[in-house]
Amino acid sequence: MVLTLAITLLFPVRDELGISLKLISTFKHGVIVMLLGLHFLRRGYYNLINRMEYPIARKDFSYVDKVHGEELFDVYRWLEDPNADETKIFIEKQNKISKNFIEEGSDRCRIEKKLTKLWNYPKYSCPTKHGEYYYYYVNTGLQNQK
Repeated sequence: MVLTLAITLLFPVRDELGISLKLISTFKHGVIVMLLGLHFLRRGYYNLINRMEYPIARKDFSYVDKVHGEELFDVYRWLEDPNADETKIFIEKQNKISKNFIEEGSDRCRIEKKLTKLWNYPKYSCPTKHGEYYYYYVNTGLQNQK
């Protein structure tokens, strides 16, 4: 309730999904995921979420960083190695529940179309000079980033 009120006050312009247009342009990816999560809860996906068995990430207290004289435990540092077998297994478990959730959702096509429409616009990088010439990158819309 408080989060919804804060978002409404800060970002009053909304589209038909109820997603703030200003949020999409500024904090595109992370905020969209959060808002879609709230949207799913509102649309009756609560039971679907309760049936998920989220994989539990183990905590490894062997990684300690010392910052300004304080010891900080980085208990999930083992997840930072994408090539480790344990990390791959954890990611596979996450993907399994995510794919089931996305495939069972009745709003998937509508949301996918909306996001595709929002992200499909040309993007240009800042020009940089190399020798005598200026170069810039162009993405016509939905091309993969390189």
